[in-house]
Amino acid sequence: MATKPHKTREKPGVLAARSDVARQIRKALAHPLRVELIRRFAERTWSPNELAQELGHPLGDVSYHVRELAKAGAIEEVDRRPVRGATEHFYRGLTRAEVAGEEWAAMSFKARREVSETIIRNTYAEILAAFEAGTMDKQIERHLSWRPVVVDEQGRLEIAELLARTLREAEQIEARAAARRTASGEDPATMIVSLQGFERGGRPG
Repeated sequence: MATKPHKTREKPGVLAARSDVARQIRKALAHPLRVELIRRFAERTWSPNELAQELGHPLGDVSYHVRELAKAGAIEEVDRRPVRGATEHFYRGLTRAEVAGEEWAAMSFKARREVSETIIRNTYAEILAAFEAGTMDKQIERHLSWRPVVVDEQGRLEIAELLARTLREAEQIEARAAARRTASGEDPATMIVSLQGFERGGRPG
């Protein structure tokens, strides 16, 4: 028997704001170049000029798409530097693509779908890029796993908490690694950490 999406009591103002953000981010990622830009900004800070040279695209096109990503809240400006009589703007990706807890509960089912689509789009852009480049299987220590887990309601909540805790621990590892790199000068390595836990939509085949 099909079940209807669970409806929650929506908080005034929060739902409208979150729905608008979801629409903006979805629109911002509609162009293939923007998905590539998101990948680059997740690695380090870039200016549109640096990205235009790196990717071989016209500066005007890259600058336009960077502005759209900034408007959508997918990236943020972190620095400005004078370069040959002009001001060069530098941006970085936001630290985490996550909406949870009260924010998630306050959103409509449609708005949640839009946010999920954005995260899925970015995640699988990273997966395909790493697979095609061969970096996914280069390191022995990489982890890639998938399996269905049959649980009750309490188990579902425990798994959700476990995944959230794992992400927080990954961020702590990142902070400790940054401190070590400052002391050692070691080059950074960007790992993609992607966590999903959701109810199965049906048995394949």
